[in-house]
Order: sequence, then C-alpha cells, then structure tokens
Amino acid sequence: NYYYINYCNIGSADAQDASVTVTLDPFLSVVNTQLPYTSLGNDQYGFALGNLAPGACGTFWIQMEVSCDAVLGQTHCVSAEAFPQSC
Repeated sequence: NYYYINYCNIGSADAQDASVTVTLDPFLSVVNTQLPYTSLGNDQYGFALGNLAPGACGTFWIQMEVSCDAVLGQTHCVSAEAFPQSC
C-alpha cells in the first residue's frame, strides 16, 4: 500500500525547518519511503522538508504493509501533521 502525503506552505513567510509527522495505525508498518525519516516512537515518523517558501507545495510517498494479525476488512487510519504551525 502506498500513502501519498501532500503539503503546502499557505503562509506569507518562509516556513523554516518544515516537517511532517505521520502517525500510523498499529497494524501498519513502513516498508519504504521516498524521503528519509526518523522514528519518533508510538507509531510516529518524522519527515524533514527543509525551508518552504510561501506557496511552495510538495508530495512524498510511504509504502506500508498491513500486519497478518489484522482482521480482513478492518479499517486502518493514518494521519499527518505539518510543522511549523504558527500565524
């Protein structure tokens, strides 16, 4: 399974040291990623994006596999949060 993470700097100033934190369902595990990542524990992974100019956008993918312990038809949630988040 591939998950695609889209991000944008919708602010009017550079986003310094931007990053995305992705939280996986416990039944999912990372197989491969387009960007290097840091394991943050508790099924969370950090992806450094560098500085983003106003209006800059991008996408990266994460390849995951589902555990054999998952129930057939079970829903698996993934969330992503971008930083910084300041006004």
